[in-house]
Amino acid sequence: MRLDEYRARINEIDDQVIALLEERFQVTESIGKWKKLQHVPVYDQQREEIIKQKIDDQTEVYTTYIQKIYETIMSCSKQQQQ
Repeated sequence: MRLDEYRARINEIDDQVIALLEERFQVTESIGKWKKLQHVPVYDQQREEIIKQKIDDQTEVYTTYIQKIYETIMSCSKQQQQ
């Protein structure tokens, strides 16, 4: 493959990632509203540990990078919910 072909593929993947992140934040926004109505704390350590374990179980090579990305996603989700 040529560099421009690699970059075109990255652009396609980024489009998918962006769309999925948008969808994820729509859901976390709904979760935040539910938590407020139910007086449930935003932070759920057990849930975050489950997500981290899932990443460990599903990744082989890029675990560290994906963990860092999810730490950011979860941090943004908590900010959004507050």
